[in-house]
Amino acid sequence: MLSKSLAVDLAADNIRVNAIWHHRDAAVSKFVRNRARSEAAFRVISDRYLIKRPERPAEAASTALFLMSAEAGYCSAVAVDGGRRFH
Repeated sequence: MLSKSLAVDLAADNIRVNAIWHHRDAAVSKFVRNRARSEAAFRVISDRYLIKRPERPAEAASTALFLMSAEAGYCSAVAVDGGRRFH
């Protein structure tokens, strides 16, 4: 919500605000899997995402580069989170 609020507040100044929620990479998924009390608990967490696999670091990096580029000049209030906000 913070990124959307900032996008609204700063749009008049032609400032774009986007968010990349990079927290679901393989290392974090392994940590969560180890901390989950069961495989079922881990599936409950994973089922919150449309994309059913961890994010690759290169995907986060290429997304950030795209959002900073001129090609993304009309993108604002974009949340990149593997489909988490969709649910």
